[in-house]
Amino acid sequence: ESKKVKHRDKTSSYDALDQLLDYMSGDRCMPSLKRVVLLGYSGGAQFVQRYSLTSKVLQAVEDRGLSTSVFIGAPLSIAYLDDERPDLSRSERCWNEIGGCDIWPECRPDEDMNLDAWSNCSIDEPYRFMPFQDMDDAKKMPVTLGTNDTSCYSGANPHVKWWSWKYQAKIDESLTARHKPAYLLDNYFANQDYYNRRYAERHTVWLVGTHDGESVTFPGRDHCADLIQGDSHLPVTVAGYQHTWKYFLNRDIKHSHDLLLLPNVRHVHHDAFAHDYVRSCLVHMDCWAKDQIHKGCSDWDHEGLHPVWDDKSQMWICSDGDTDCSAWDGCDDAGIHKHCKEPQQPMFLSGQWRCAWDNMDW
Repeated sequence: ESKKVKHRDKTSSYDALDQLLDYMSGDRCMPSLKRVVLLGYSGGAQFVQRYSLTSKVLQAVEDRGLSTSVFIGAPLSIAYLDDERPDLSRSERCWNEIGGCDIWPECRPDEDMNLDAWSNCSIDEPYRFMPFQDMDDAKKMPVTLGTNDTSCYSGANPHVKWWSWKYQAKIDESLTARHKPAYLLDNYFANQDYYNRRYAERHTVWLVGTHDGESVTFPGRDHCADLIQGDSHLPVTVAGYQHTWKYFLNRDIKHSHDLLLLPNVRHVHHDAFAHDYVRSCLVHMDCWAKDQIHKGCSDWDHEGLHPVWDDKSQMWICSDGDTDCSAWDGCDDAGIHKHCKEPQQPMFLSGQWRCAWDNMDW
């Protein structure tokens, strides 16, 4: 029994999922299998985001001809792809503008917070990103996060540096064996650029409720590497998605990641996955697949047709603003993106129609 326990301690959850997917996607187990979906929420989302980034087996599943989708639901931390982090100085502004409560953790989301005001302030514009070591203290960690320590050697594991795995895809010799798992050294860190490209190409949907402020008061978040990603699930998810976009945009890599903002949803998994936006995307792939990208608005130079939200069809249509899409030969019957909700809107960036903020081209 002791030998079994010792062996089990060396097997990571990544290894376990690798073995499961490898077996299920083989010809003998489920020969009719067409699509594999990885879905995680909160802590589960933290796992699937990192697994999607680092798994060699997931790539092998795709190479066998199966389609894959990854749903990253309201994580509280992600693995960043470089040393940049979001400028969190606006977090303090968001709290101050709510009124009556401006310091964490005295503010309680269910009692004191105006969640609409907090949400609007958190997502009204793209996050700014910069190398973490170049930030001043205000940008690193506002007082709303409950600590003035910006050294990022604090918390339960002071020897874990701010940029080390799991908070950042980076490892150095000073880290302990616990934080240098063989799974990562043998796979991701052996060919990082290749894994990043596969991660970019994989159909990935980030999702979070616009009222997901629960973890502002999460008592266990005292590690700087965690806190510098945001003060709750909403800003962590939005900033993580936007940084993914920026990372690939700067390298001229087309990506298959998008974000669904779920109006009025808090940190409740069944509310998130039962939401119409997510269900249609999860079950029917009716989210932002290629057949949902509108082919009729090719004149994105404002001379004629442009994307317009149509209340009747509940989708973005190609129109001159006065007539409906069916009057134009250049339009098909698919929307650009059914779920572009403010502050996101349809934009043509890097050769793709996407839901984006106005200035997400950085």
